[in-house]
Amino acid sequence: MKAKIRGIYATALTKFLIDNGFKIAQPSKVIQARLNLQENCEPPDIIIKDRYDLQGIIALGTAEAINNFQAIIHENLEDAITRKWKPSVDGIYKGKIISEGDSIFHVKISEDIVGILPKEEVDNKKSEWLLVQVDRRRIGRKNPLLSTRLRIVGKYAILVKGSRGGVSLCIHDLNKRSELCNLGSQLAPEGWGIIWREPAAQASK
Repeated sequence: MKAKIRGIYATALTKFLIDNGFKIAQPSKVIQARLNLQENCEPPDIIIKDRYDLQGIIALGTAEAINNFQAIIHENLEDAITRKWKPSVDGIYKGKIISEGDSIFHVKISEDIVGILPKEEVDNKKSEWLLVQVDRRRIGRKNPLLSTRLRIVGKYAILVKGSRGGVSLCIHDLNKRSELCNLGSQLAPEGWGIIWREPAAQASK
């Protein structure tokens, strides 16, 4: 199982996960040097990063990877507190507008979850039902931030509604960037754009 780790706890977490059987995907140059790791551009099963207030961490990934990580945390750190967020991060829901404020709609996406959707993202203000996606910017909050600009995240690329597409800034090879841009233009459905992720640079054709 592969983990990508970023943030102020990266060194300690990287060592901790290696000791517990994880492989490290896309380690930063600093972490490579500190822990003598080889470069690994494979897509991760779990991404671990700082909370917005730096008082803990956030983990995003497959159900298997999250459950494994949570189990390891509790086995080794008796005082650790973990919590699973009810909304699915990047999850796409059919939501119902139930009320509104000056600049937002309150959208019900499940029996007990009401999210916040900026009015500027809604073309038809009279619509009651719409497809929305849980945004990553309010992870852990009671009312998740929602968006109608849908993103379908894959291992090598992200399909984004209304985007022109692009290439991760972590891909530095200019020839590879040009190749991926051209490929994205050919493959993207109308009204969507493809943003290539870092592992795409090493993917076989």
